[in-house]
Amino acid sequence: MLTDAQKQIRFQGIGGSDVAAMLGLSPWRTPMSLYLEKVNHLVDENQNLFMELGHDLEPIVAKYFEKKTNKKCELAEETIIHPEFKFMLANVDRRIADENALLECKATGELTKSKGWGDEGTDEMPQHYLLQIAHYAMVCNVEIVYLAAMSWGREVKIYTYQRNHKLEAKLLQREKDFWLNHIEKRIPPAPTNLEDVKAFWADAGMGKILSADKAIEDSWEKMSVINKQIKELEKQKEELQFRLCEAIQDNEIVKDAAGKVLITWKNRSNNRFDVTAFKKEHPDLFDKFTKQSTTRVFLLKESKE
Repeated sequence: MLTDAQKQIRFQGIGGSDVAAMLGLSPWRTPMSLYLEKVNHLVDENQNLFMELGHDLEPIVAKYFEKKTNKKCELAEETIIHPEFKFMLANVDRRIADENALLECKATGELTKSKGWGDEGTDEMPQHYLLQIAHYAMVCNVEIVYLAAMSWGREVKIYTYQRNHKLEAKLLQREKDFWLNHIEKRIPPAPTNLEDVKAFWADAGMGKILSADKAIEDSWEKMSVINKQIKELEKQKEELQFRLCEAIQDNEIVKDAAGKVLITWKNRSNNRFDVTAFKKEHPDLFDKFTKQSTTRVFLLKESKE
């Protein structure tokens, strides 16, 4: 778990978990989202359950690695900075005693080929992990990075990354370009999805008007047609659901002749916070903890045809 100080240091450079995002190869982040994190000093305080479990399981994975390999691990607590390129950072899990090597611990899903995992002992792993440990090898100048991956308590496999200088040379050039030409110059990378565009242009220029060119008009026309198709399909869907619910009545489950479940229609209970009642009973507290937020809303004005 990074300390508050380490979280602040991360804004000063590119860390191992940033590399895949920088290259557009992360399952979770884009180059634009990484850019906005660095220049706006955005810290995600909403650590999800997956991340919490990974942190909690790290000592267990490291202990298993020690037991299986007879290698001694040392906890690495400080952020490591590349001696030449100060924007290259590393927060590693463990150092290997008496060996110029590191250990990275992961708690993840299935360790199968379909998920990007190869044979144990190789460096065949999901590319975002490979890029992370290749970055660590560069920053820390080590010859080997071991990666111990736990499949949620079922098994642990150990993978080995040997210095790949050809890969690292390419990474170095991409990291230098991203930091020097985007972060330092405050020039954002190209957006790659709708969320990128919404995040970068989150605030509207009050009263600003753009004259539509042919590309905008063509996209508007196509989207208008799609919206009409969606509305028609939604009507058809609602009609079919009405017919099904009318036929099911008070039954919970519908099966076909072979016993396969086709439909379930069951009661489900949940707890909802009654905002109206709370505001009435505790108006002062409601005002105290009410926070205004601004969202930029996209509305497509469709033709009447």
